[in-house]
Amino acid sequence: MQKTDLLRISRKEMMTLKKVIGVAVEFEKVFGKKLNVTGEIGEVLVCRKLGLKLDKNARAEGYDAVDKKGKKVQIKTRRSEKDDLPKVSGRLSRFSSHPCDYVVVAFLDRSYRLRKTWKAPFSNIKKLKQKEKSGPAISSFIRVAEEI
Repeated sequence: MQKTDLLRISRKEMMTLKKVIGVAVEFEKVFGKKLNVTGEIGEVLVCRKLGLKLDKNARAEGYDAVDKKGKKVQIKTRRSEKDDLPKVSGRLSRFSSHPCDYVVVAFLDRSYRLRKTWKAPFSNIKKLKQKEKSGPAISSFIRVAEEI
C-alpha cells in the first residue's frame, strides 16, 4: 500500500501558486506555447475552493486529493485559450482505471482563474468510460455531474 502525504492548501501555497501562474502566463507570451501546468494549477485551486487536501504523491493511483471525510477525489482541469471559459465541445483526458470516490472537473479562464467546477460520483464516470474509450467529452461529463 502506498504512503500518502497530504497537503492542506494555505496562504503560503497560494502565494507560490500565484508565482507559478505568473511564470506560465509570461512563458506563453514569450515562447508562444503553454508551459503545461494547467492540471497542477487546477488541482491546487480546486483543493483550496473545496477544502480538500492535495496528495503530494504525483503517482497516487486514481486520485489527486482527499476530502474531509477521507474520500478520494480525481481532479481534471481545462483552461480557456481565448475566452473566459473553455469550450464544452472538447474532451477531458482519460480517467484513471483505479477507482476514486468522485471526480471534479474545473474550468479555468485564460489567466488561470477558477471559473466553474462540476462534481460526479465515480460510478457515473465508469459508465462514461464504457461508452467513450478515449477521454470523455466535456458535455458528457457535465450531463452526469452537478455544478458546485
